[in-house]
Amino acid sequence: MLQDLLRGGLVVWSRWVLGLLWVVCLLPTFVFEVFAGHLFPLRTAVAVCVVGKTVGASLCFAIARSLSHTVEPERLLARHRRLQALARVVHEHPLKTTLLVRFAWLPAPVKNYGWTVVGIEYRIFLLATLAEGPVYALPAAVVGSQVDDLADVVSGKTQPGWAGKLMVATGLGCLLLLL
Repeated sequence: MLQDLLRGGLVVWSRWVLGLLWVVCLLPTFVFEVFAGHLFPLRTAVAVCVVGKTVGASLCFAIARSLSHTVEPERLLARHRRLQALARVVHEHPLKTTLLVRFAWLPAPVKNYGWTVVGIEYRIFLLATLAEGPVYALPAAVVGSQVDDLADVVSGKTQPGWAGKLMVATGLGCLLLLL
């Protein structure tokens, strides 16, 4: 019994690490979330996704911060008006702006690596990442749990049905709520 528990824990832990690496390597998280939903019970899948995405996003943030001296954010901001405006809004409303960006359907690299350019604090980034994680992980994991064959979903033979619609509604609802 203990061996089964440890083996099961090791499988979950290895998926957390895979999720972390998935995010750091700039791969689309939706694929990972659907895959986790297909492999694990729903609660475990959401936990794996949230932990993997949060730790991965934090690692991306740390990498970007440590390399920011090579990019020189001040020079980058000085050359781009839109970035200047974004930085100004971030400094006026850091949590709301970060939540809006985290919940927006933007590429993960922009949200994880690029967000350091505007000078956001890590604790604000982490809070917004933790808030966003389960909201998008749950519908994607449900999509994964609803299908018999992931290859059919990827090829378009099977549609995710109501779970896919839930995911779109979740994204739109978050966007309207934060605006």
